[in-house]
Amino acid sequence: MTAGLEGFFAFAERGRAMKALIIGGTGVISTAVTARALEEGWEVVLLNRGNQKEVPENVRQLHADVRDRAAMEAA
Repeated sequence: MTAGLEGFFAFAERGRAMKALIIGGTGVISTAVTARALEEGWEVVLLNRGNQKEVPENVRQLHADVRDRAAMEAA
């Protein structure tokens, strides 16, 4: 994992239940963030348009286009 991600996760207390909402979640950077969050035991929710590749089965996925306010509110 890159040093940047180490800093990102450093603020979380070890053993404390954390949650992450990740926009996208299937690109190069967000895939790495998602994987690391899962390794740390975080609950992960992805928000994307639903037309990307598969996501890990223990990740919840919401479908909406961030440019569509009504879809965001519905998600």
